[in-house]
Amino acid sequence: YKEFLEAMTYEELKAEENKIKYEPVELGQKIEFEDIKVTCMNSFDASVFDVNANSLVLHFAIGTMSFMITGDITDQSLGNMQKYWEDSNLWDIDLIQIPHHGYLAGITNDTLYKLTTPSVAFLDCSRNEYNTNAVNLQEHIKWIEQLKIPVVKRFEGINEVIIGSK
Repeated sequence: YKEFLEAMTYEELKAEENKIKYEPVELGQKIEFEDIKVTCMNSFDASVFDVNANSLVLHFAIGTMSFMITGDITDQSLGNMQKYWEDSNLWDIDLIQIPHHGYLAGITNDTLYKLTTPSVAFLDCSRNEYNTNAVNLQEHIKWIEQLKIPVVKRFEGINEVIIGSK
């Protein structure tokens, strides 16, 4: 996995495209390397038309810490995940990536955060998107903060992290 850990530009990746062997990750698939365990909680489903509802959702467990990368999931994908992972302990996570850069695009309530009760939620968007409340982003953040989950914000430029409000 060493070659995948090194950063590549998009152009370098495109140049290597035909040389890199890959295998699509499927729902329920588990991948382990060293002390990292990855479980695919949502993946492509040909019967689902919405590209965002087909977002890859991965659960990472590293030692005693766990986190969820949510992509651009929607209420539809979350509902499917709830059915598939109904009694799973994968919902018990420490950290979560807020879907869709915080946009309220396909997520209509705080169910994801009530299911996962993370210690911290990560928001990755531009400062302009945040300040102009793009696609009701700040409404989404309020849902999370009302559940007493701190939101760590990462804006463009220097890796500036803001905890709470600025």
